[in-house]
Amino acid sequence: MGIEADMIQHGNIKFKWIEDVLVIETQGSFNEEGILAAIAEFKECILNSDFSSWYRLENWNDAMGAPEVFELIYELYQWSNEKGCQATAVVITNCIQESVVKENMPNDVGVFRDQEQAMVWLKKQKDK
Repeated sequence: MGIEADMIQHGNIKFKWIEDVLVIETQGSFNEEGILAAIAEFKECILNSDFSSWYRLENWNDAMGAPEVFELIYELYQWSNEKGCQATAVVITNCIQESVVKENMPNDVGVFRDQEQAMVWLKKQKDK
């Protein structure tokens, strides 16, 4: 007799707008179910906004994920660009996250160790 279990979502995400910058706060280790739920919430947040052109700041905090999670995130970056995202800054806390960003994210993503530096970079992207 096999055991059947519903997969529980892992990972937490919060969104808030600061002017035309969507600030994303992540916590925990994301599994596929968790990232799919987060992506659905993210897309709803973008589609319900009034911005045709916008910027993104991701605070990864202690967040990590399985390889399939990063494949889905990469697809989300492409979707975001199609929906008006002009630049993305990712704030990381460790070298493992840095390696993950460099291996799995588009080259135009800015990577930073603190939010203040990331916001300065995003402002420069706006001024281009």
